[in-house]
Amino acid sequence: MKVSHVLRILISMEFVVLIIFFSLLLTFNKERFYLSLIFLIFSVCEGALGLTILVCITRVYGGDYSYMLSLSY
Repeated sequence: MKVSHVLRILISMEFVVLIIFFSLLLTFNKERFYLSLIFLIFSVCEGALGLTILVCITRVYGGDYSYMLSLSY
């Protein structure tokens, strides 16, 4: 499957992060609960950075297609 939109890539990465967060939440006991919250904070920062890059790409290239990001023209 070929993904052509950057937004689809970001959404799939967020789903992977949520799966990892829920697995950490289920495996850690209550003493290590803060580690999963720290992971969630980093994943929120990663999501915000990804959306910022998506907005910059859309403003520069006029679309969110990932084939525009290749260096070969």
